[in-house]
Amino acid sequence: MEIINATQLKARLDGGGAAILIMFMPAPVFESSHIPGSIRCDNAQHAMRVLRKDQPVIAYCSAPSCANSRLACRQLEAQGYTAVTHYEGGISAWFEAGYPLESCSDAVDDAQHRDHETGSSRYP
Repeated sequence: MEIINATQLKARLDGGGAAILIMFMPAPVFESSHIPGSIRCDNAQHAMRVLRKDQPVIAYCSAPSCANSRLACRQLEAQGYTAVTHYEGGISAWFEAGYPLESCSDAVDDAQHRDHETGSSRYP
């Protein structure tokens, strides 16, 4: 498994790569704060239901001391997933590097703003 740091992750995200960024943390943690563009999975089994085996994935969790994403990466690789990367710094290193975080309410607010500008109304 490839291991990257916050600077490397930022460069990949800015480069528009095709990797799926997955946060392996409970829903309340994800909803309060995550790296923009992330999806959330409970564990590797959950990720296996949404990923193709050849799909590039970058996994992370809260901090270097958190083992959730490291364990998920190992399990994905053991099941034949071929493009697994572990971002070991987690939200804490991302935030400390000065990179943006978002919450689920931010995403809803942004969608509502876009809807208002286009005249659409998906949200009440």
